[in-house]
Amino acid sequence: MRVALIQMKVTGNKQEDIRCACLKIKEARETDLVVLPEMFCCPYDNACFRAYGEKDGGEAQRALSALAAELGIYIVGGSLPELDGEHVYNTCYVFGRNGERLAKHRKAHLFDIDVAGGQRFFESDTLSPGGAITTFETEFGMMGVCICFDLRFEELARCMCLRGAQCIFVPAAFNMTTGPAHWELLFRQRAVDNQCFTVGVSPAWDEEASYVAYGNSLAVDPWGNILCRAGAEEATLFAELDFARLEAVRKQLPILSARRTDLYELQEAAAGKRPAGGTFAAIYDIVRQIPAGKVMTYGQIARMIGMPHFSITVGNAMASCRDESVPCHRVVDRGGGTKAAFDTYSPGTQRAWLEAEGVVFRPDGTVDLTASQWNP
Repeated sequence: MRVALIQMKVTGNKQEDIRCACLKIKEARETDLVVLPEMFCCPYDNACFRAYGEKDGGEAQRALSALAAELGIYIVGGSLPELDGEHVYNTCYVFGRNGERLAKHRKAHLFDIDVAGGQRFFESDTLSPGGAITTFETEFGMMGVCICFDLRFEELARCMCLRGAQCIFVPAAFNMTTGPAHWELLFRQRAVDNQCFTVGVSPAWDEEASYVAYGNSLAVDPWGNILCRAGAEEATLFAELDFARLEAVRKQLPILSARRTDLYELQEAAAGKRPAGGTFAAIYDIVRQIPAGKVMTYGQIARMIGMPHFSITVGNAMASCRDESVPCHRVVDRGGGTKAAFDTYSPGTQRAWLEAEGVVFRPDGTVDLTASQWNP
């Protein structure tokens, strides 16, 4: 399988970026599959995601679908902001040789980081997380796709490979803090751990952008060898993915087949299951990982626990729970006034709200996380 990795600059002009991407794909037409970068037609900036977004069937998708059919190739369409009601998703569309849509992956793990002395960025300020593991079929076999920060989560990659994925395609935009530290490491690590190919495609480096991407698009084989790697500049790379090599590696080192599923097992969540589960304990276990003193909106918290439609209830719970073993968290709405409003309610009133929602209090006033049930 011959794959083209298109590392291109993002200009901030959506139509021009789509035109440029299509031109580069045409130039790389002697291939089976082409991969574009994360946010290939939108600046990687929270202020731009909604403005540059499009609904299913939007102009960027139509252009890539038509081009896939014209050239008879697969296109992993990087990613773009997808609009769906009130939500904005970081979404990758995959098109088949006839222009049909084979897959749609919404970035599942939002990039919320604050590295001391380095990068600070919170996708959750604007974006919502996806809720699916994404694979697609080709005549070469099963393939997987995820987006950037998703790659840091080994469980997601392993689930794709347990479905049979032979290569994981990753439109990505690591930055100048995380890129030098982890970019190559992560792609080689996932390839070796899962005995698969990994392909990462980044925007080219642009020092004038508000978010400077690391570049260095690359492809890695199941032994951890780098098949090709770009620098910082615009480039189109080609990699030959030999799936016979994959089978040979898996026979030589039977990692996947030698797993001790009698001792441990990884399995996908049931379709449609709420990510946080149904218990108050499960939700609070996620919430307690928020750094003490961090300011978050209701919407951010709700999206983080996978319950975007119950944000007000989440806010009430966070303001009212008094488990002394958990650091105090400050919660505000977008207007900044919710914390003060909560303080005007008596503890008894707040406790009554929570008890009506299924929260069980101990006699000493702390929350019994095991007995509590979340009933929004």
